[in-house]
Amino acid sequence: MVTTICGVLVIIHSAAISMITVKGLNVWKLKSDINLIAIGYSVSKDIFQHYWLNFLLIFNQTLCAA
Repeated sequence: MVTTICGVLVIIHSAAISMITVKGLNVWKLKSDINLIAIGYSVSKDIFQHYWLNFLLIFNQTLCAA
């Protein structure tokens, strides 16, 4: 629960700073080019790493407990 709240606060903070520092709304439009592919790859890689590391942590704890 704490991680979720922290993540949401980081998203809000990042969005606020991005909106203040970047002028013009046209830069926030996503186009179907290499930028969109890079964003998709980054998100999928982060999600995969998160779940893989959690699996390894839980698996290691069960092995040590046995």
